[in-house]
This record gives sequence, structure tokens and C-alpha cells, in this order.
Amino acid sequence: MYDTMLMIHPSTPIGIRELRSALEDAYAKRRGKGPVPTLTVHGPVLRLAFPGLTFGIGYEDPPHVVEESAEIAERYGAGRADQAAIAQCAARFVVGADGSDDDMEYFNDFVTIVECAERAGRVFQFDPVSGQMMTPAPK
Repeated sequence: MYDTMLMIHPSTPIGIRELRSALEDAYAKRRGKGPVPTLTVHGPVLRLAFPGLTFGIGYEDPPHVVEESAEIAERYGAGRADQAAIAQCAARFVVGADGSDDDMEYFNDFVTIVECAERAGRVFQFDPVSGQMMTPAPK
């Protein structure tokens, strides 16, 4: 349900540390207004643990990532003004969730993850389930 790839723009040097910092800032502002997750980092994986659901955000940058980015750009980003930049993404965050959320109680938290990645640096959101680029194409 909460699966997405956040392909990191080639000119944006962000990693788990920067994303964690952005998430900590976002949740600090929400204290007292809803559940605040426990954030932990284990190697290249950042976990946001809530009482009923845990989001995992993995940072990936092995050589095959840029190859997959080129394939995604060709197949799903054809004709976009930013197609070449998408094709050059050599790193990404892969977001997923452990547990079910039939009532979408944690949807806003999923959106917060994406927004924090966007604040930390330039990313292209790709939904591997639907095969859609979720980041609007530049005009």
C-alpha cells in the first residue's frame, strides 16, 4: 500500500542522515497533535515505527540503480522535460511499510516521508505498482 521509490536527482547529495533530520524536524512540529514515530537507523535503512505500522526507507546506490533509472525514464518518463535527469539518478530511497493500514490511518505519515525527502533535496517519486511518475513534469 505504501510503496514508492524516491529517485534522487543527480545534483542532490542526500542520504539517510539528511532525510532523518528532515523527518525529525517535521515530527517535532507535530508533537501533541498525533502519534510521533520512533526513528531508528540500521545501516542504509531508516525506520519510522508507529504503534500499528512501521515504515522502512532504504537508501540504495549500487550500480544497477542508475540502469533501472534509465529504464524507468525511458518507459515511464518519455517526453518529460526532466527525462534525462531521471535517467541519471544513481541513488534512491525505497519506501515500504510493514503491517496493514486498511483505514489509512498512516497515509499522512507516508505523505510526510515524501515531503521530507523533497525538502531535503530534489527527488522524483515513482510508483512501481502503478508504473507512474508521481512527481509532476516541469512545464
